[in-house]
Amino acid sequence: MTQAELGARIGVSGSMIAQYESSAPYARRPKWGTLEKLANAMEIPLARLLDLSSFCSQTFWTDAFHEGLQKELEHVDSSDASGIDAAYMRKVAAGQSGFSFEDACQICDDLGISPNEILRWDERKRMTTDHLTDIVIRNEGAQDG
Repeated sequence: MTQAELGARIGVSGSMIAQYESSAPYARRPKWGTLEKLANAMEIPLARLLDLSSFCSQTFWTDAFHEGLQKELEHVDSSDASGIDAAYMRKVAAGQSGFSFEDACQICDDLGISPNEILRWDERKRMTTDHLTDIVIRNEGAQDG
Protein backbone atom coordinates (compact mmCIF):
# COMPACT_ATOMS: atom_id res chain seq x y z
CA MET A 1 0.00 0.00 0.00
CA THR A 2 1.41 3.41 -0.90
CA GLN A 3 1.49 6.41 1.39
CA ALA A 4 -1.15 8.08 -0.80
CA GLU A 5 -3.43 5.04 -0.59
CA LEU A 6 -3.04 4.79 3.18
CA GLY A 7 -3.62 8.53 3.53
CA ALA A 8 -6.78 8.30 1.44
CA ARG A 9 -8.10 5.53 3.71
CA ILE A 10 -7.77 7.68 6.82
CA GLY A 11 -8.46 11.10 5.33
CA VAL A 12 -4.99 12.65 5.19
CA SER A 13 -2.51 13.26 2.38
CA GLY A 14 0.25 10.88 1.39
CA SER A 15 2.78 13.53 2.42
CA MET A 16 1.28 13.53 5.93
CA ILE A 17 1.80 9.75 6.10
CA ALA A 18 5.42 10.35 5.03
CA GLN A 19 5.80 12.82 7.88
CA TYR A 20 4.38 10.29 10.35
CA GLU A 21 6.85 7.67 9.07
CA SER A 22 9.85 9.98 9.27
CA SER A 23 12.36 9.45 12.05
CA ALA A 24 13.48 13.08 11.89
CA PRO A 25 13.21 14.96 15.19
CA TYR A 26 10.90 17.54 13.62
CA ALA A 27 8.56 14.91 12.11
CA ARG A 28 4.85 15.08 12.85
CA ARG A 29 3.48 12.55 15.28
CA PRO A 30 -0.08 11.26 14.89
CA LYS A 31 -2.64 11.60 17.67
CA TRP A 32 -4.22 8.49 19.23
CA GLY A 33 -7.29 8.72 17.04
CA THR A 34 -5.10 8.82 13.94
CA LEU A 35 -3.05 5.86 15.19
CA GLU A 36 -6.26 3.88 15.58
CA LYS A 37 -7.33 4.84 12.04
CA LEU A 38 -3.92 3.78 10.70
CA ALA A 39 -4.09 0.41 12.44
CA ASN A 40 -7.63 -0.17 11.18
CA ALA A 41 -6.70 0.87 7.63
CA MET A 42 -3.74 -1.53 7.64
CA GLU A 43 -5.86 -4.22 9.35
CA ILE A 44 -3.35 -4.75 12.15
CA PRO A 45 -3.67 -4.44 15.93
CA LEU A 46 -2.76 -1.02 17.25
CA ALA A 47 -0.31 -2.74 19.59
CA ARG A 48 1.60 -4.07 16.59
CA LEU A 49 1.61 -0.67 14.87
CA LEU A 50 3.17 0.89 17.95
CA ASP A 51 5.60 -2.00 18.49
CA LEU A 52 4.73 -1.91 22.16
CA SER A 53 7.45 -4.44 22.89
CA SER A 54 9.86 -1.51 22.76
CA PHE A 55 8.57 -0.23 26.11
CA CYS A 56 6.47 -2.95 27.71
CA SER A 57 7.74 -6.29 28.76
CA GLN A 58 6.56 -9.35 26.93
CA THR A 59 5.21 -10.58 30.26
CA PHE A 60 2.80 -7.64 30.41
CA TRP A 61 1.18 -8.56 27.07
CA THR A 62 1.36 -12.30 27.70
CA ASP A 63 -0.49 -11.84 30.98
CA ALA A 64 -3.00 -9.52 29.27
CA PHE A 65 -3.59 -12.13 26.58
CA HIS A 66 -4.02 -14.92 29.17
CA GLU A 67 -6.53 -12.80 31.07
CA GLY A 68 -8.47 -11.75 27.97
CA LEU A 69 -8.53 -15.27 26.55
CA GLN A 70 -9.75 -16.66 29.84
CA LYS A 71 -12.64 -14.17 29.83
CA GLU A 72 -13.51 -15.00 26.21
CA LEU A 73 -13.45 -18.73 26.91
CA GLU A 74 -16.05 -18.28 29.66
CA HIS A 75 -18.49 -17.79 26.78
CA VAL A 76 -17.34 -20.80 24.76
CA ASP A 77 -19.19 -24.05 25.30
CA SER A 78 -16.80 -26.88 24.39
CA SER A 79 -19.63 -28.84 22.81
CA ASP A 80 -20.48 -25.90 20.54
CA ALA A 81 -16.88 -25.00 19.72
CA SER A 82 -16.70 -26.56 16.29
CA GLY A 83 -13.55 -25.69 14.42
CA ILE A 84 -11.59 -24.45 17.43
CA ASP A 85 -9.29 -26.25 19.79
CA ALA A 86 -10.87 -25.12 23.06
CA ALA A 87 -8.66 -27.45 25.13
CA TYR A 88 -5.50 -25.85 23.71
CA MET A 89 -6.93 -22.37 24.22
CA ARG A 90 -7.75 -23.17 27.85
CA LYS A 91 -4.14 -24.33 28.38
CA VAL A 92 -2.86 -21.09 26.84
CA ALA A 93 -5.25 -19.03 29.00
CA ALA A 94 -4.05 -20.84 32.12
CA GLY A 95 -0.40 -20.30 31.20
CA GLN A 96 0.14 -24.04 30.76
CA SER A 97 1.13 -23.76 27.10
CA GLY A 98 3.41 -21.30 25.37
CA PHE A 99 2.27 -19.36 22.32
CA SER A 100 3.72 -17.08 19.67
CA PHE A 101 2.32 -13.85 18.28
CA GLU A 102 1.06 -15.86 15.29
CA ASP A 103 -0.63 -18.36 17.64
CA ALA A 104 -2.33 -15.49 19.47
CA CYS A 105 -3.59 -14.03 16.18
CA GLN A 106 -4.87 -17.46 15.12
CA ILE A 107 -6.66 -17.94 18.43
CA CYS A 108 -8.33 -14.55 18.03
CA ASP A 109 -9.29 -15.40 14.46
CA ASP A 110 -10.74 -18.75 15.56
CA LEU A 111 -12.79 -17.00 18.23
CA GLY A 112 -13.92 -14.32 15.78
CA ILE A 113 -12.45 -11.41 17.74
CA SER A 114 -9.54 -9.06 17.20
CA PRO A 115 -6.33 -9.06 19.27
CA ASN A 116 -7.31 -5.52 20.34
CA GLU A 117 -10.52 -6.89 21.82
CA ILE A 118 -8.89 -9.77 23.65
CA LEU A 119 -6.20 -7.45 25.05
CA ARG A 120 -8.93 -4.99 26.08
CA TRP A 121 -6.93 -2.29 24.34
CA ASP A 122 -9.38 0.51 25.14
CA GLU A 123 -8.98 -0.18 28.86
CA ARG A 124 -5.19 -0.25 28.61
CA LYS A 125 -4.89 2.81 26.38
CA ARG A 126 -4.68 5.34 29.20
CA MET A 127 -1.87 3.46 30.93
CA THR A 128 -0.08 3.05 27.60
CA THR A 129 -0.51 6.74 26.73
CA ASP A 130 1.00 7.72 30.07
CA HIS A 131 3.93 5.39 29.48
CA LEU A 132 4.52 6.68 25.93
CA THR A 133 4.43 10.25 27.24
CA ASP A 134 7.10 9.36 29.80
CA ILE A 135 9.28 7.86 27.04
CA VAL A 136 8.88 10.93 24.82
CA ILE A 137 9.74 13.26 27.69
CA ARG A 138 12.84 11.19 28.55
CA ASN A 139 13.93 11.09 24.89
CA GLU A 140 13.43 14.82 24.45
CA GLY A 141 15.40 15.42 27.63
CA ALA A 142 18.22 13.18 26.37
CA GLN A 143 18.32 15.03 23.02
CA ASP A 144 18.38 18.43 24.76
CA GLY A 145 21.11 17.37 27.16
